[in-house]
Amino acid sequence: MVNNLNKNCSHLQKQKHMSTDSKAGLPFIPTSEGTTKAPLRIKLAELLDQMREIEIDHDGKIYRLRLTQANKLILTA
Repeated sequence: MVNNLNKNCSHLQKQKHMSTDSKAGLPFIPTSEGTTKAPLRIKLAELLDQMREIEIDHDGKIYRLRLTQANKLILTA
């Protein structure tokens, strides 16, 4: 599962350096440099890679992001 997540998210670093599109309709977030940029948008299908659940490691704590049968997202610690 972790290898799939690493493989799927390897493109995220590249996307962070791309220019933002103000037409996306996303709110702009101020950065420490005083500039603004839109948040990164990822399609859920790309993130889950045909799986129903992934694990996210945040500062050593594992969170589970799960797609329910009702097509809702649940994030649990």
